[in-house]
Amino acid sequence: MRKRILTRALGAAVVACCVLGSSVGFARGDGEGPRRGHGERGLKGPGLSEYAKELGLSEEVLAQIKKIRRASRDGSVDLKYELEKARNTLRDLLEEDSPRESAVMSQAEKVGGLQTRLRKARLRTMLQINKLLTPEQRIKFREFKRRKRGKKGRSRGPQSGGE
Repeated sequence: MRKRILTRALGAAVVACCVLGSSVGFARGDGEGPRRGHGERGLKGPGLSEYAKELGLSEEVLAQIKKIRRASRDGSVDLKYELEKARNTLRDLLEEDSPRESAVMSQAEKVGGLQTRLRKARLRTMLQINKLLTPEQRIKFREFKRRKRGKKGRSRGPQSGGE
């Protein structure tokens, strides 16, 4: 009896973490899903053309950035689908009367691994684009993002000067 209660409590905690974690991620804009900054409205905010104008990007660099972003978006479709399926499987496991802890934990590992792969793919894209920018453009871009973040009231605390 006690083991059953413990198992259900563990299951409920895992579900709560999954739901809250994904909700917070979507709200912050770093979750997996369609709101993520791929496509023409880059980096969750104004369109790429507004960034391009502000940063003084050449047409050539802008075309390269669009190509990188398109490839990233196209490459992540299957991964996002896999992640959604893995989350659904985890949900199904947790809805069982007596979920096996080993199965739940194994599926949670799978979900975490897919989330990590997706995050790394986004970071690779960011780094590829970053290489195309001059040091001055990188500084302007960070300032631009801070201003936009400030307008939305999404301060992340004190910023270190060594960014």
